[in-house]
Amino acid sequence: MLNFLINLISIVLLAILLKYAITNLQREGFVNPIFNSEVTFLSADQTKQFLLNDPDEYIHTLNQWDLIARNIPTFQDYLNKISKAALSFDNDFKTILLNATQKADTFFNKTRIDGIDCEKLGSLPWVFALTKDKEYEEGLPHTRTNIIFLSTNINKTHTKLVRTLIHEKIHVYQRLYPEETMNFLAKFGYYRWKQRFGVPRIRSNPDLDPWIYFNPVSKQPMIAYYTSDNPVSIDDVNINKPTEEHPYEEIAYNISQKFK
Repeated sequence: MLNFLINLISIVLLAILLKYAITNLQREGFVNPIFNSEVTFLSADQTKQFLLNDPDEYIHTLNQWDLIARNIPTFQDYLNKISKAALSFDNDFKTILLNATQKADTFFNKTRIDGIDCEKLGSLPWVFALTKDKEYEEGLPHTRTNIIFLSTNINKTHTKLVRTLIHEKIHVYQRLYPEETMNFLAKFGYYRWKQRFGVPRIRSNPDLDPWIYFNPVSKQPMIAYYTSDNPVSIDDVNINKPTEEHPYEEIAYNISQKFK
């Protein structure tokens, strides 16, 4: 009887300690038990340095129409602006994201996605950066290198947030596993037309590869053009749905919508 009580007390104490560790989040990283994928929250300074250094050269490859859409005259002006938008995550938002990443990884674990290695996908570390409101890329979620950028105005409704994380993690997978991704595209009939660089009025998007593709169903090129030489925002483009811009967007959207 005494051993039973000791074991029961030990289990209760362990449960309390686990709950405390998750809810208080006193460290920057957390290991997600579903796929043992690490969750890391970049600090404001880390995010600022990433934006300023532009290691993937996304900002430096924005075209003239991209700058107009952001109401910014030069690359350097934009770098200066967005670096000031970097924030650290508070504990409440960390808790929300930890819960959402667990749901997303459970989804990857249980969902069969033809052409995608879900174990690789689910095992990728989660790395988050946070920016203020619409100061950087109008607050739209996106990825750069292996980092998922979110803003303070993101929709935190549970289902929508998990879908967003699924969508963005698929973009990280597409970037880190280009050979598997190309095999996926070929299997489903997407084929390249030409490179995106240098195409007039084309909207830049860090989640895409360097190519324009034809849609296997419509037989039309998948591309987002600004509607004029003076776009008023990033969304001032000719397409009605993000899925029309590129196979990467169509794939990420269609998979993320399977989460209920």
